[in-house]
Amino acid sequence: MAYTGKKPIDHTDVTQSQSMTVTDDLTVDGTTLHVDSTNNKVGIGTTSPTADLHLSGSGARKIDVTDTGGASTRFSVSGSNAFLGTTTNNPQLFITNDAERMRIDTSGNVGIGTTSPSKSLHVYHPTTNKPALIESGDAFSLLEFKDSSTTNVPAIGADGNNIIIQTGSSGSERMRIDSSGNVLFAATALPTNGGAYLQGSSGFLRLSRSGTGTESMIQFWRGGSQRGSITVGTTTSYNTSSDYRLKENVTGITDGIERVKQLNPSRFNFIADADTTVDGFLAHEAATVVPEAVTGEKDAVDEDGNPDYQGIDQAKLVPLLTAALQEAIEKIETLEAQNADFEARLTALEAE
Repeated sequence: MAYTGKKPIDHTDVTQSQSMTVTDDLTVDGTTLHVDSTNNKVGIGTTSPTADLHLSGSGARKIDVTDTGGASTRFSVSGSNAFLGTTTNNPQLFITNDAERMRIDTSGNVGIGTTSPSKSLHVYHPTTNKPALIESGDAFSLLEFKDSSTTNVPAIGADGNNIIIQTGSSGSERMRIDSSGNVLFAATALPTNGGAYLQGSSGFLRLSRSGTGTESMIQFWRGGSQRGSITVGTTTSYNTSSDYRLKENVTGITDGIERVKQLNPSRFNFIADADTTVDGFLAHEAATVVPEAVTGEKDAVDEDGNPDYQGIDQAKLVPLLTAALQEAIEKIETLEAQNADFEARLTALEAE
């Protein structure tokens, strides 16, 4: 049956073997289905389709594309939310140029360049099969982080075999991990006039300053106040807070010799280095004489029962040793004066 008029259509007259030609808009059951013959647009739930296929109405609107094998993709909207996904236990694939570029698996992992993502975001180079987000020769940044004004562009990127971290609106390099595993801060190579360098193979930290005077290399702060520092000039100084304005109840040490006699300097080797004998103290013994020189408690263990070892800052023994030395010097000077007086008297007696 062919129909070319504009009068209402009784669709029950059209069977599967019949054809129908409409030269104007076709509307079925009010707004259930509307075909705009002029613009080739189909509306479901609307008589004013704005796209090739336009679904409209209250509640969720859904389009399901299902394969006979069971895979199904759904496009849907509900309220102000739009959804794209599968309705079966299958991954969602994203295709360009008829080739898979990205997938979301059934666990929610996202894979780019891989069909088996093992992380929340798993990225592989499509040809080298190595972790990558950009190819050699492309823009520097692997990841950029921008605020709403788009002026701040901290980024993580690559420079050859180096990993670079940049911050600031101009993208200044702040940190680098080079191909040898060395970590550099504020430097792109081994620093000589500024920056920090942590060498991976030999495990040392190198700090440099560009000034020619005494430069602060490390500062230690607690409670909003600086408590110490390491400064470098011609020599290196290890500084702790000592300004008189920080102290009160200042008195002299009057029992230096007596307390030094209580110290037990010893010779020993550490278990980890049996061939090296050194001079020193046992921390728990020194703590009974100069407790501020020792950290930790004797025989302490952590929550897993492992030893929590004591430590000692032997520099804190210096004030006591100095006081004891001063007392000894005073005794020596007294004895020298007495000896000089004795010698003078003896000389006088011999002269008689």
